[in-house]
Amino acid sequence: MIFRRSKKLFYLVKSLLVIGSVSFGGYMALIAMVRDKFVVRDKTVTDDQISEAITIASLLPGPIAVNVVAYVGYTLSGLTGAFCSIAAVLLPSYLMVLALSVLYVEFASTFDFNPIVAGTFPVVIALIFYMATTLWRKNCNSRVEILIATLSFFVLLIFKSYLTIMLILIGAGGLGVLLTKPSDVKNSPAQLHFLFRYIALILLLITFYFGIQYVCKPYFIWQIFDTFAQASITLFGGGYVMVPVLKSLLVDQLGWLSSEDFIFGISIGQITPGPILISSVFFGYKANGFMGSFLATAGMFVPTSVIMILATHFYTAIKTVRWLNTAMNGIKPAIVGLILYSGVSLIFGSQLFSRKEYLLLLVLLVLFFLIRFQFSPMKAVILGALAGYFIHLISCYL
Repeated sequence: MIFRRSKKLFYLVKSLLVIGSVSFGGYMALIAMVRDKFVVRDKTVTDDQISEAITIASLLPGPIAVNVVAYVGYTLSGLTGAFCSIAAVLLPSYLMVLALSVLYVEFASTFDFNPIVAGTFPVVIALIFYMATTLWRKNCNSRVEILIATLSFFVLLIFKSYLTIMLILIGAGGLGVLLTKPSDVKNSPAQLHFLFRYIALILLLITFYFGIQYVCKPYFIWQIFDTFAQASITLFGGGYVMVPVLKSLLVDQLGWLSSEDFIFGISIGQITPGPILISSVFFGYKANGFMGSFLATAGMFVPTSVIMILATHFYTAIKTVRWLNTAMNGIKPAIVGLILYSGVSLIFGSQLFSRKEYLLLLVLLVLFFLIRFQFSPMKAVILGALAGYFIHLISCYL
């Protein structure tokens, strides 16, 4: 039995190390590779299980692709398999981002990174707007949804804080429930019983978490873990949804990063394999070196994976509780407004471009190419970096 478990763990780790090394293109590319390996080739997981994993992950906070990987690992080899799978799929991109972080931070005095950052800056902002337009088409189809998205944008524009983001999402979720007919939100006592058990477990974990926080709060390394954990467990919808939250926390509120540093970190997340939120490695390294990079990554991915594992036991209750789905109907357009705000704030908060109209023009140009020619984010960021450095070289010789 022990040998069989060890064999499954080795199989999981080996497979996901390979997938984690080549999964360029965002979370759906990673999920597609996981499905190809475990469903199509090895037949150790079924398509129904992958669909179930995506459904659960979509209803829960945190990075969707990593939560799907946690589900696969848990299905094949229990709790140990889940955490080994998360570590294996993230390790290659963690090491790549860490290496780039060291180059950026330690060698900034001998190598000028500003041209590269200037080249990627409009590309990353265009990618944020591109994601916003895509989500707008999906989630803003009624007057109420458009109003929620617009209000979210302007409220955050006036009251810039992490607390504002949380209040916007809570209010939008409440609107989603209120605007649904009462007849559409009935649930059986059995479903509610399972749901309450799930909520009780979550509350128990939260209580445990706040107990640790009370003891460890004075330590800066705990603050790093806590900051990224809070960002991860309170937001739904994947990597780009996290961008405005992380900017609000790391740039505006805590001051750990400049806008330029933040953009460089997001760029690294685009050109390396794995989820975009692997950028947390760079953010943590900037805050507190190697230990900061590890704690930021753990905070971003571990708490939501624990919630994902718990949710697998209560899947039937969660997917059929209709008021949760109606709340998401209000939250989704609010997220669009938050993403739009993050793009606008990056344009007007940057110190790299003194003429904002030039930056806006570049953003619109890149956005046109993204929409018209369906450029991949990785290619767009690399081309932007090369263009920025090439222009810098030309200006040096003129």
